Amino acid sequence: MSNRRKKRNNKYFKKNPTYYINLAVILFFLALIVVLSKIFIFDNEPKIEETKKVVPHIAKVKTKPEDPHHKYEEKTKALEIEYVDEEYSNQQTQTPTSKIKSEDTTKKFSFFDEVAQTKEPLVNVEAVKNEKKQKIEDTKKIDKIELVPKKEVEKKPISTKSEKKELSVLAVDKSDGKKGKLSIVIDDVTTKTQFNKISNIGYPITMAFLPPTKTHKDSANIAQELKFYMVHLPLEATTRSAEEAETLHVGDDIATIEDRIKQLKSLYPKAVYFNNHTGSKFTEDENSMDMLMQVLKNNNLIFVDSRTSSKTVAKKYANKYGMRYIARNIFLDNTPKKEYIQEQLQKAVNIAKKTGSAIAIGHPYGATLETLKESKALLDGVDIVLIDKI
Repeated sequence: MSNRRKKRNNKYFKKNPTYYINLAVILFFLALIVVLSKIFIFDNEPKIEETKKVVPHIAKVKTKPEDPHHKYEEKTKALEIEYVDEEYSNQQTQTPTSKIKSEDTTKKFSFFDEVAQTKEPLVNVEAVKNEKKQKIEDTKKIDKIELVPKKEVEKKPISTKSEKKELSVLAVDKSDGKKGKLSIVIDDVTTKTQFNKISNIGYPITMAFLPPTKTHKDSANIAQELKFYMVHLPLEATTRSAEEAETLHVGDDIATIEDRIKQLKSLYPKAVYFNNHTGSKFTEDENSMDMLMQVLKNNNLIFVDSRTSSKTVAKKYANKYGMRYIARNIFLDNTPKKEYIQEQLQKAVNIAKKTGSAIAIGHPYGATLETLKESKALLDGVDIVLIDKI
């Protein structure tokens, strides 16, 4: 072997020892990385066979399709219940009853909801029977009272508190010993299901139908099964987040209003009574209500004020055009719960007994229709009639 070849072979063995130490360290760390990867990465991957064993087969459960009208009812609720009586709110905040203005005895319908000065408990069947017996006794006592001519009453001073109380009761009570009349209206009727449930309540209910739209195409056809019904006329609300198609707005001219009313007359040929759906803004507007009342008068139609605003001017323009003013006394289901609805129903009965007639408006919520069906005992002492009999 030549000296040149020996020199070439020996150069690999003459490297610094530090080189070999560094190489060993690098190899050690590479081995460590491989081991850690095996532990923390590859071992955590789910094994297909184990997954098949652990996860059981889940059978598909068939669910009923969602009722599209449920969403519509929620939308309607948000639109319709937009009004709180100012006077009623004052009473709820414990306003002294002595500050509440007395109702004008010449009016058949009070502008604000009449609320009893003391909260009455819900009436059960036994209480109703006892009330009937008491009423018969009271009637016998009233028959014995001699009515004094008006002139003599003015001349004769009232000496005792009991006499004052007795005369005030005689002045307010318009029932003349007859049963009061109560008309219960259910707004927003659009479906056959609602129609059937209302028809099965067991006593006359006035149904107010919303005009047909893409959401509820058959409302006009369903109404034709009845001899009497109302049209629930969409008018502009203060809040317009969602409203019915072809709602009449403040600023619409009389031609627009007339075209809409004539269209609804053709869709609902038997309808004579129209009440407003929402409409807090429209019914407050002088010019809008003036034009609407003109059109209704010319078409021999009657407007029922749902009173979605305490500032409604419907009465003013009903009087202007010689039309009878009809208005709601009570909303039944601002809170769609049985106890609340029964309390509101009792208030409506009390108003009907006191003034001779009352109108209560509710909506086709399940709680409302069930409560009306189960609360016939509360209605003893009044005649339940359709709104054309009020």
